Amino acid sequence: MYYLYILSVLGLSATGLRLEAWQVASTNGENESSTLLTKPDEIAIPSQEEMDAILAEIFEEVESAEKADFEFAWEEAENSTTNHTVDGSEITPEMVDQILAEIDKDDDIGLEVDWDWEEDGEQNDTACTFSTVATSLPEWLADLRNFDHSSCKDFGPRFGAWGKSACGSLPSIISDVLAESKEASGGKSGTKPLVSSRYVVKLMDEIEHNMLNKLLRELRGSRRLTLLAPTCRSLAFQVGSTTHYVQIAANLAMRGAQEELYSRIFDLKGNHLWKYRKADSKNDFVMKDVDFKATFPKGINISQVMLPGKHLSQDSYVGEEAADFFARTLYTDGKLLARLGLMDYSLLVHVTSVTGRSGLTALNTDKPTAYAVIRTGGEDELFLLSFGIIDLLMHESENRGFMNKLAFTMTLSECRVTELDPIPAFPYWIRFCRMFGMRMAYSNSKGTCTSCLHERRSQSYTYFPSAWALKHAQEHHSCNASRGR
Repeated sequence: MYYLYILSVLGLSATGLRLEAWQVASTNGENESSTLLTKPDEIAIPSQEEMDAILAEIFEEVESAEKADFEFAWEEAENSTTNHTVDGSEITPEMVDQILAEIDKDDDIGLEVDWDWEEDGEQNDTACTFSTVATSLPEWLADLRNFDHSSCKDFGPRFGAWGKSACGSLPSIISDVLAESKEASGGKSGTKPLVSSRYVVKLMDEIEHNMLNKLLRELRGSRRLTLLAPTCRSLAFQVGSTTHYVQIAANLAMRGAQEELYSRIFDLKGNHLWKYRKADSKNDFVMKDVDFKATFPKGINISQVMLPGKHLSQDSYVGEEAADFFARTLYTDGKLLARLGLMDYSLLVHVTSVTGRSGLTALNTDKPTAYAVIRTGGEDELFLLSFGIIDLLMHESENRGFMNKLAFTMTLSECRVTELDPIPAFPYWIRFCRMFGMRMAYSNSKGTCTSCLHERRSQSYTYFPSAWALKHAQEHHSCNASRGR
């Protein structure tokens, strides 16, 4: 998974973290009223051997964990008092288009970037497949220097201003990755992903390769801003009779964060009450939904968003407009993924304190960032966030592991915040949008107005509050406006 690939770069997140107990202040009345920002324990920087052991354990798909996921889902399903289960067979692609048309009639969501696009043709995979006798990912990249790779598309511009800024030329990417990258344990077919401070290079299986092509075709000619993590290049290497597919993507983690007092990365899916969305405090360097809620029980109120623009200068949204832009862009990105049948993606958020020592903003103009003010010990403290949607290539028809497949096909899950990760694409999007305040309802195949959230007041929590999300949710419940309250 993408967030694990960045860990070797994030020796920064293993810095000794020590904070006073921080009182969180917020205008978000929905979330818990009292709270202290969790005080992180001091964490020693692990050795390379310890890091490899941790990552190897995390990357391994353990059947017992899948069984636990299944048993928990089964128990939840048996105890459920609702009958509004949303399964994959209930919603056809045509129905998704109809539902999306009902929910979203706004013209202001697809914001345009300000440069002229050159002709954006498709990549010929055959022309971008390279024959090699090398046996490792670093050697494959090094071999590219001996090939004509002019036919390999730069896909960065399809991801708007972010991709345009983050993705360099292929020779510059290769030089960067080979000069400073580290290998992360795990990966497809035993091949370790390569991580530099700017790029993540990983192996894809054929299904992921096909899903990436589908997503890239959908983004062809797009002119809107997006928070989808950019894919810079899609390559293939022929080794004997086997084809290996390689994705080169932008690294979301902030450079320079190792200089800060507080630095944490969160992988968020929206199910903050599912007990397995909690990180192992001893072994995990990437936090999850349960940890985010415990750390920020009133959510994070974004006060300014900075986006990479033309010539690497950043566009900026301030105040309420910042939170609104953040929410509506994630909403639109999720809608696209739902239409393509993609699910199990995450919002990766890197949160750091800002002391002025590290020059964080100047070091990270190639990625979306945001400022947020949190009250700590009676004073307002400034934090910087980087963020993006990652792990974009799992289709709802793909099931990794027997227990997840069984749970998925037996319709044991809806999109409640208590549910497991792998649910069909459309309800997955509904739950994803709940993170920034949207409670969407829709007319199902039986003509019943429903929402798969089924959220009780005690479960109510918004990760990133915004006025736009609340207003949008209320206005677009066409079958029953009261469902959005």
